[in-house]
Amino acid sequence: PGKIIFDLAHRANNVTVYWYMDNRFLGKTQNVHQLELRPDEGWHNITVTDNLGNFLTKRFEVVNR
Repeated sequence: PGKIIFDLAHRANNVTVYWYMDNRFLGKTQNVHQLELRPDEGWHNITVTDNLGNFLTKRFEVVNR
């Protein structure tokens, strides 16, 4: 309970993806791009960037039910 698994598909093989949430570095992945997080309640931004200079940012909300 309380965890989210982020999964990223990348077109290129053998890239390194760097993960950030709310401008804080979380880690990096290679080959299989999955990261498990337990963010606090509220709005967050998750950003992924690769070693080729591509990036993607998504905003999401964690709610407590």
